[in-house]
Amino acid sequence: MQREVLAFIEKHQLLKNGATIVVGVSGGPDSMALLHFLQTLQSRLQLMLVVAHVDHQFRGETSYGDYQFVEQYAKEQQLIFEGTRIDVTSYAKVMKKTSQVAARECRYQFFQDIMEKYSADYLALAHHGDDQMETMLMRQTLAGFGESLCGIPVRRPFCTGEIIRPFLCVSKATIEQYCTMQHLPVRRDESNEKDDYVRNRFRHTVLPFLHNENPAVHERYQFLSEACFDDEQYIKMQAKKALETIIHTKTEHTIIFNIAPFLTLPKSLQRRVIHLILNYLYHESQFISFVHIEQLLQLVQKKGPAKEIHLPMGLLIQISYDRCICSFQQPTEASSYRYELKETEELSLEVGTITAQYKEMIEEDKGTSICYVPRSFYSFPFYVRSRKQGDRMALPNGGTKKIKDLFIDAKMTRYERDRWPLVTDSKDRIIWVPNVKHSSLLNVKEEEKGFIMLKFKEV
Repeated sequence: MQREVLAFIEKHQLLKNGATIVVGVSGGPDSMALLHFLQTLQSRLQLMLVVAHVDHQFRGETSYGDYQFVEQYAKEQQLIFEGTRIDVTSYAKVMKKTSQVAARECRYQFFQDIMEKYSADYLALAHHGDDQMETMLMRQTLAGFGESLCGIPVRRPFCTGEIIRPFLCVSKATIEQYCTMQHLPVRRDESNEKDDYVRNRFRHTVLPFLHNENPAVHERYQFLSEACFDDEQYIKMQAKKALETIIHTKTEHTIIFNIAPFLTLPKSLQRRVIHLILNYLYHESQFISFVHIEQLLQLVQKKGPAKEIHLPMGLLIQISYDRCICSFQQPTEASSYRYELKETEELSLEVGTITAQYKEMIEEDKGTSICYVPRSFYSFPFYVRSRKQGDRMALPNGGTKKIKDLFIDAKMTRYERDRWPLVTDSKDRIIWVPNVKHSSLLNVKEEEKGFIMLKFKEV
């Protein structure tokens, strides 16, 4: 086993001389073998090893016995020991999470604290080839998507350094054999023998069949995992580029994208773009699954009568004209506003910025994104406000039109209409709707001199 693991470490450049390594040790065969293996390298590579143990208090005195066992072993081996006891059951109840999710959160928070304490380079964990197979099979079965289907990464950034998993190249059986040959004392968790957890059912039923078909099947899965990670990194890079070309609005809780250019993307990129959007809004949450991605994709492709769908935690997805709105905020939740706009001022709004400055003459014509106001007719201050019920604007034909109808003509979503700025004079007459229309009240003549130039830049 040593030769195989050393080759794996060299291939992935997992260790450097003089490194400080926090080793997660439960007391079971896997983590005890990892600790012992790193001890064999300690002198040659000048490693500083810190043994870290978490008692989740799931099994009462038995789990506390694991704590004492690891602590005693570290003391006998003259290794630094850091341990903690956490009432994970109470934490899970308060945070309304499953015991497994709660245990992981508590465990990794402790590991982070210890890495920071010692400015550690690595957190070494004892996940092995069978763990990799279980993870990949579970995610394929339970609606995983994208990078999650790649399984457990060999290395990833964490706290002050990286998480490394040197044992992903070997099977559970190989590790058990190593423990026997090295006469390592170990503790065994009887809950691993029960089929109460999904992972255990895969471990006891599916993996034996696969190993029987191919004794080196764990190597095959590790190869697939690494190839999948490489492919996903490239596809994700392309998806990020594609996303930038279709985004219309992006705030902390909302993303609006243009549907037409989205539909020109290859299906593979469409799914990855949706995944990126959901990751952004959910902050890389566990709530995202393949099912949610497919629901959003079908909505955008208009496969069905629905114009909106509801995703976990109140995320509302709506289709409005040629745009898709993904938001945790209901469209009607926008607060009304009214700001005074002074000369040489830049006013920042949710949808963009408006600037005002004096110009002797008309210098540029950017359509409805710029408004020239004759100084002879109007003076500061102007006002920038959100729409109100019954708003109308004067038109060149001598009539007026509802602002609501102007928005509809411009195919603006309801979300945008509630946030879009209207510029008025001191008498609250609407003189300009940025990017939509100018009022006939302006009566601009190019031969005139002396203008207030209002300029809108959308975010």
